[in-house]
Amino acid sequence: MNFFKSLEKDGLGVEFVLRNEYLKHFNLQEAKNQSKAFADYSNFLLDHAQKSVLEVAYAALLPCFWIYGAVADIIIQKKVSNNPYQKFIDTYAGDEYQYYTQKFIEIVESNSVESEHKVQVKEAFVEACKHELAVYEESYDIALNLIVKYENRP
Repeated sequence: MNFFKSLEKDGLGVEFVLRNEYLKHFNLQEAKNQSKAFADYSNFLLDHAQKSVLEVAYAALLPCFWIYGAVADIIIQKKVSNNPYQKFIDTYAGDEYQYYTQKFIEIVESNSVESEHKVQVKEAFVEACKHELAVYEESYDIALNLIVKYENRP
């Protein structure tokens, strides 16, 4: 429980700071609605948080952390100078984030080993990974559309 309390405090705090900095930096307003991929993923996570046994709820949330860290590790290896997203990348590739992710993995594994819900744990984890992929695909499609739009400007 202490782990998740500190994760909430530290993780959400950093998320809000990054979000606010990027909204200001890029002169953006906060979205009024979630995209389909984010809405589906949020509903999936909330449903598991409210209705699933603890180890299944943990497994549903783990890919959110694990995949972000893994992606940041890949991005940081291909570092680009003056990257406007460097704070974001540094956060998710940083030692503290990696510590939280590894600790979270250990919690899921230790709570799942003897669980009678192993099948549901695996299903929740795999489905969460698919939601992560959908979020990345949606973002990629949006980026491609913006590129096409701006490349075709006079």
